[in-house]
Amino acid sequence: MSRIAKNPIPIPEGVEVTLQPHAIKIKGHQGSLEQFLHKEVKVKLTDNVLTFAPLTNSIAAKALAGTTRALINNMVQGVTKGFQKKLTLVGVGYRAQIQGSVLNLTLGFSHPVNFDIPEDITIETPSQNAIGIQINERGFIQVDEHRQTSVPGIYAIGDVIGGPMLAHKGSEEGVMVAERLAGQKSEMSYETVPWVIYTHPEIAWVGQTEEQLQAAGIEYKVGQFPFVAS
Repeated sequence: MSRIAKNPIPIPEGVEVTLQPHAIKIKGHQGSLEQFLHKEVKVKLTDNVLTFAPLTNSIAAKALAGTTRALINNMVQGVTKGFQKKLTLVGVGYRAQIQGSVLNLTLGFSHPVNFDIPEDITIETPSQNAIGIQINERGFIQVDEHRQTSVPGIYAIGDVIGGPMLAHKGSEEGVMVAERLAGQKSEMSYETVPWVIYTHPEIAWVGQTEEQLQAAGIEYKVGQFPFVAS
């Protein structure tokens, strides 16, 4: 079994856990989160403690048990303590301050940059060159379709914004951001990014899933090949 999966998760007071056959929902004072459970992983709730175990002895099942434990632990943290991101402004004359529900930024432009703070995010400026952003969901940095963060002029790519944690995905995002900063109209489609799980044997896929094609009414063909023959 994965070393991570061996660690149980005690449920803090005030947190509600709803365990279903293939999903888990966790609710706390910071909100609620839901996670799909893989069929090869057994999640058990006993005396307000969650435990995890693979249902088979395969390498993939053991890895999935550890991943499931890590995801659910993040969920418990998210609905109780929330998530926090800290930014430091580096530049001559750079500063940040809160004015009501607006974050006022001086970033070297001829005019200040005003950012309206969303309702579900709390921003603090402990000093003029420090910004603290608390996020109440999965803890990833929120970006728009061009990978710009909630602070104008600051971009984020790769693992910190969620999605597949793969080098080629982060690299493509970096190329897109660099091209846009250079004045080009670059875009990125995640449907063309290959996904991969580094198990043995490896699992990889690209494009839409069978369920997505069915929902869209697109005709498709299914091919199967046994791993034993490879």
